[in-house]
Amino acid sequence: MTAPSSSPDASLQANQAMAKSLELLIRKEDLDPAKWIDYPEYGFRQYFLWKNPATSASIALLEYQKGGRIPVKHSHASNQFMYCLEGGMRTGASIFFSHRWPCPYTG
Repeated sequence: MTAPSSSPDASLQANQAMAKSLELLIRKEDLDPAKWIDYPEYGFRQYFLWKNPATSASIALLEYQKGGRIPVKHSHASNQFMYCLEGGMRTGASIFFSHRWPCPYTG
C-alpha cells in the first residue's frame, strides 16, 4: 500500500473528483430574475429550482419581506425542509434563525 501523494497531480485529481459531485452551488445573483414569482399581497416571492410534475415535489427558494406570510393554512404530502439563510422567521409555534439551520419542519 502506498502513502497518499501530495503532488499537484493528486490535488488536481481530487478537485476533478469533487467537480463530479451531484452538489450544486447556487448563487442568488446567478438566478434568472424573470423566473421569480411575486406574491406582493403576502410579502414574498418564490423561485423554483426543481419540480417533479408526476409527484408535485419541488425545491424552491422563498424570499420574504419583513412581515411577509404564507397566504393560507395548508399541508404538504411529505416533509418540508426549511433553511433560513438570513434573519429569522416564525411558522406557528416554531421560530427559525439563520444561525440554526437546517430546520426540518413537518406540517
